[in-house]
Amino acid sequence: MPIIDSESILIVDDERLVADTLREALVLQGHHCLIAGTGAEALQCLRSTNVALVLLDLRLPDMTGIEVMHAALRQGSDPDILIMTGQASAESAMEAVEGSTVGYILKPIEMSRLVGIVRRVLERRRLAHENTRLQFEINQRLKETEAVLAISKASSSALGTQEALRRICRELTRLIGADTGAVYLHDAGSDQLMPLAGYKVPPELLPALLATPLPLKEQGFHAAIWSQRRPVMSDDVAGDPRFSHELFRLFKHQSGLVLPLILDDKVAGAFYLAWWTERRQLSKRELGLMESVAAQATGLLRNIRLLEQAERERGRLDVLYEISRRLAAARDSKSVLARLVDEASNLLGVEAAGIRLVEGGDLVLAARTVSAARIMAKARIKVGESLSGHVVASGEPLQVSNLDADDRYDVEHKRGAVEHGFQAFLGVPLRLHDRVIGTLNVYTKRRREFATDEVSLLSALADQAALAIHKARLLADAQAREREAIQLYEVTSLLASSLDTDWILDQIYERAVNLLRCDAFGIHMPDPARGGLTLRRGFNLPAELEDNLVLKPGEGIVGRALESRKPAWTRDHLSDSSLTYAPGTDDLIRARAPRAYLAVPILIRGEVLGVLTSYFFEPHDFSENEIRLLATLADHAGIAMDNARHYEHERQISQMKSDFVSFVTHQLRTPLAGIKWMLELASQEKDLPAEAGSYVQDAQAAAQRLIGLVNDLLDVARLERGKLSIALQPVPLRSLTQSVLEETRLLVEEKGHRLELGGDGDGPVVSADPQLLRQVILNLVSNAIKYTRDGGKIEIEMREADSEGRWQIRDSGLGVPAAAQARLFEKFYRADNVTTLETEGTGLGLYLVRLIMEQLGGRVWCESVEGEGATFMFTLPRPTETT
Repeated sequence: MPIIDSESILIVDDERLVADTLREALVLQGHHCLIAGTGAEALQCLRSTNVALVLLDLRLPDMTGIEVMHAALRQGSDPDILIMTGQASAESAMEAVEGSTVGYILKPIEMSRLVGIVRRVLERRRLAHENTRLQFEINQRLKETEAVLAISKASSSALGTQEALRRICRELTRLIGADTGAVYLHDAGSDQLMPLAGYKVPPELLPALLATPLPLKEQGFHAAIWSQRRPVMSDDVAGDPRFSHELFRLFKHQSGLVLPLILDDKVAGAFYLAWWTERRQLSKRELGLMESVAAQATGLLRNIRLLEQAERERGRLDVLYEISRRLAAARDSKSVLARLVDEASNLLGVEAAGIRLVEGGDLVLAARTVSAARIMAKARIKVGESLSGHVVASGEPLQVSNLDADDRYDVEHKRGAVEHGFQAFLGVPLRLHDRVIGTLNVYTKRRREFATDEVSLLSALADQAALAIHKARLLADAQAREREAIQLYEVTSLLASSLDTDWILDQIYERAVNLLRCDAFGIHMPDPARGGLTLRRGFNLPAELEDNLVLKPGEGIVGRALESRKPAWTRDHLSDSSLTYAPGTDDLIRARAPRAYLAVPILIRGEVLGVLTSYFFEPHDFSENEIRLLATLADHAGIAMDNARHYEHERQISQMKSDFVSFVTHQLRTPLAGIKWMLELASQEKDLPAEAGSYVQDAQAAAQRLIGLVNDLLDVARLERGKLSIALQPVPLRSLTQSVLEETRLLVEEKGHRLELGGDGDGPVVSADPQLLRQVILNLVSNAIKYTRDGGKIEIEMREADSEGRWQIRDSGLGVPAAAQARLFEKFYRADNVTTLETEGTGLGLYLVRLIMEQLGGRVWCESVEGEGATFMFTLPRPTETT
């Protein structure tokens, strides 16, 4: 996944060729890359550029990679760091872990592995950013809810008017982040805004504030708040002609907001919020929130003027508080919505209530009271089929006081309610981000005109419902993203664990069904014999499709994806006139195929390996997320299938080589035996001249080496094919080693080596084939003798270790270069430094040792420092009772 938000990948390596190679590979993946050759350049880049990931080499000209990592942390940079090194050590690994790096990769770097690591790191980083954003948004909503609740509490309390409005002003100031605030009430006689209370007003200014009324008609904001009933905001109060009163000059501040209090469609007062130095402008949502808060403050005024409604209003606010509290604590919106419709029914004194949510062109039942079961019986209705649809379409509350007599709306839209004895209806929209997402409806069995405050109450409950739904959706989305990321990671790991194409295809369709939650799934692959794409794997698809469906490029959705090399989909193939098929195929598709398809090609380097197809049995609108998920799965499938294809190709080539070598060695074995026999006869001639005898001896040695090579090649071929007979039995390592040393004694003495055989007692007994194990020990001892300069020291030790026997040989010879150690046990491989001793060899000995140890269930390895000798070790299991 490419980096978003202008973040870059910084490659820090003083080897320019390596850095350029890494950059080219990552740029091909859509990433933006920077290069630094020194630690200082890297730190400067981190200070000046937004970097998401640093690929950091441990060895740099001016400092170590660990020092760069610590310096980056000190200067406040927070990219993820992936350590690269060609000379790993335990110390550097520990420092990398302690520095909270995301990984540690050895050079030479396998590009596919690096690309995979980078993709996972950046995806994890993106998910972390997204989770942080979602958490911030949730916290912000909770903060707003808490402020609204506090204001609701003040509005419903038994406090005096002044104290209640002061507290509302306080919460309003905190909520919007203003520096100070004041509340005014409108005096109709003087047509002035009279100061009532303030919050965080400097003490030296408070007397002047409380003593100075604001004459409305002399202010430029008069028309806005008096006629248009809307807030007035300025980020330059001193220079704004709407704020002309001397009070605004006395209180020197940069920004101000006049928030009117509207009561019964009249301005009853206003809040004034000020920012001393900040140039502040409110968003549409913030203004809406302010107006909502102001509406609650107006509720306080109404309570003061209508004392008889105090208890009822208090009960309503308590319910809102409880619902908000439940909303803040609940993870499941269903329980909140169920409680909300019950409370709506109780507070408004109606017989039924329910909530429907918009889903495509339908309204889906989300919650209802028990009494609403008959009039809201259908789980899903069309938007245009009911009064609820009118609420959603207009985005405004809808009230019908007499359903039977009202002629504004279609009779069919009211029939269900009227038939069950309901006479009045009130519906308010559920809004989320200025978009209507549903409707909250109440029904009563008497003719009724709902008061303005009742409509407001139901709207407030609808707002709470919208918040509950939004929170649930955010949580569900975050959980879904996390689940998808985990599943994709598991799929990637699973596909990378095998090179069997059939097994890979099985895993793809099994995982895809779980990931996409589709009804059926298919993997279409080219079939040259049938001249098109056929179903290689199918899940929950009719057998006729799997047996008979052949699609050409451009034919249907699958053929379109193949031809365009892009995702293709249809909501319903039966109504999609753009789809074309061959005559026979068209009949098969219409009769047996599912309704909705999404097809994504499996691409690798421009080649289409197949097409993944997700099916639904009913019409289905495919989301961007579904398309992205299937495309990601197709990418992983392409890599896995390509790896499997290359592996099979390499395996066939390797098999051809092995077959050829086996054939040649078999053909050489008989002639070589004859040559050896003839040379032995020649060496026994009494009259053979000395010079000719020397030639014969050289020829005998060469023939013996060839026979040894042929035998090694035959053993290798049998071991590779698993056809070498193995007879496991308990084998004493010491006695077997002593037998080998006796065989090589003359060679040791000839080179003047000092050979020591260490270990306790008789040494460990292991489970092995004695002939094969003898060959292993003979090869390792012969190598030590051969690659140690005359007069060197060779030490052999053996001991028991847990359930294994351990054998090792240490020499003082040439040693093995670090770069060669990883390939030391490969076929025909010899380290470059062996030529300094002019020793003969084929590069088969250690390969044969490795094959034998694998067959015996053991392990062999080497530890060496060039110029200081080498130590070869192997371990084998100890005998069990059944060995």
